[in-house]
Amino acid sequence: RIVRYLKGTCNRGIVFCSDPNRGIECFVDADFSGGWSQADADNAEDVLSRSGFVICYAGCPVLWRSKLQTEIALSTTEAEYIAFLHAMRDVFPFVSLLKEFNVILDIHLPPIFLIP
Repeated sequence: RIVRYLKGTCNRGIVFCSDPNRGIECFVDADFSGGWSQADADNAEDVLSRSGFVICYAGCPVLWRSKLQTEIALSTTEAEYIAFLHAMRDVFPFVSLLKEFNVILDIHLPPIFLIP
């Protein structure tokens, strides 16, 4: 079914309209121990939270990641904070790369949007 859909829509795509005034934006979210259930309570991987983020430049996504956190978060807030730190590990090098390319940035730290 999926292959049939992909074959039938191969002429379609995603169109991004860049807006240089938007600069760098980072959207971060975390799923607190999303795979945990009583049936699999003994499986250590099921209590790990999942982090995800998208870094956009001029309104277009340039870097994204989704992965299990290596730390065990004890609350939703802690899972979001860990996700934020994972995103910052990629935001700062990206800002440095743009500076090397002489891209003028109005701010030193891009806006970060934590998804509740």
